[in-house]
Amino acid sequence: MKKIAVIVLASAFAFGFTGCGKKAAESAAGGKSLNVMIEVEVESLDPQVATDGTSFEVIADFTDGLKQMRADGSVTDALCAGETVSADGLTYTFKIRSDANWSNGEPVTADDFVFGWQRAADPKTASEYAYMLSDIGQVKNAAAVEAGKMSVDQLGVKAVDSKTLEVQLEVPVSYFDQILYFPTFYPVNKAFFEKCGDSYATSAETTLSNGAFVLTEYQPAAVSFKLVKNEKYYDASRVKLAGLNYQVIKDSQQALLSYKNGDFDTILLAGDQVDQVKDDPEYKSVGAGYLWYIVPMMQKIPELANRNLRMAMTYALDRETIVRDVLKDGSIASFASVPNEFA
Repeated sequence: MKKIAVIVLASAFAFGFTGCGKKAAESAAGGKSLNVMIEVEVESLDPQVATDGTSFEVIADFTDGLKQMRADGSVTDALCAGETVSADGLTYTFKIRSDANWSNGEPVTADDFVFGWQRAADPKTASEYAYMLSDIGQVKNAAAVEAGKMSVDQLGVKAVDSKTLEVQLEVPVSYFDQILYFPTFYPVNKAFFEKCGDSYATSAETTLSNGAFVLTEYQPAAVSFKLVKNEKYYDASRVKLAGLNYQVIKDSQQALLSYKNGDFDTILLAGDQVDQVKDDPEYKSVGAGYLWYIVPMMQKIPELANRNLRMAMTYALDRETIVRDVLKDGSIASFASVPNEFA
């Protein structure tokens, strides 16, 4: 089984998402903090190491890449201030915003992107999503670097100057801009990373932000943690929330009761609960920000190598009935490998 994650927004919460009708907690600064329920603990806050959707969502709260996705699915600039593409489609040159800074006051530079991408491709990092650079992004030499056949400094990415990043591809990739909001492509400040060492991204003190929020409370496997608005963020004037308060609630019934008591502004519901509240004006179905693909295990089940058998199985699957009568959670029947909302 291969995991393919798609980050829907750099931070859906940042720009005015106010939950489901409950009153958000007032912050000391006079703004509002959103109380958010998540089902599982964050596995990692390291953008090149994280593998799960919850981690990706939280990382995106405090980190921007070159691009970000709008609510309608289109891609727009984040840290990118402009780009040019060569006539053959093999060289991308990105200008980085002059007002983009890390939460420690250091500017975000092209070298930060080079270091982040090299970390992802480096076999020593063992990034499960390194293939985003090679198989998906077709960054020059990425496959060879990941295989240990080339050094990381031969990866097709370089800093032309402090605010200019050049990327070379093996072949033209029409969707290249659309994958640059994925955490594998996020920048990492090398000096900060080396100072933190093995403790990097394991606490608020060892995590650096260039995004809408700053982590203030966190420890590995934490069941609750907080972020506050990043006043140094280049787009801070558009961030409507004072902060985000996350809490892990694994029992959906407990989560619903907590929501009704005003403890949460947004929660996740199980299918039977959706059936109960779907007519409530506060209910809203939101597509997940990541996908799971199941690859047929032909080595263990040789019959699945038969294309006609696989086609017969997919034709026999009543997707509409499954989502309507079994899942009952707002899921949408999908008839292709790429759902409509991500196409």
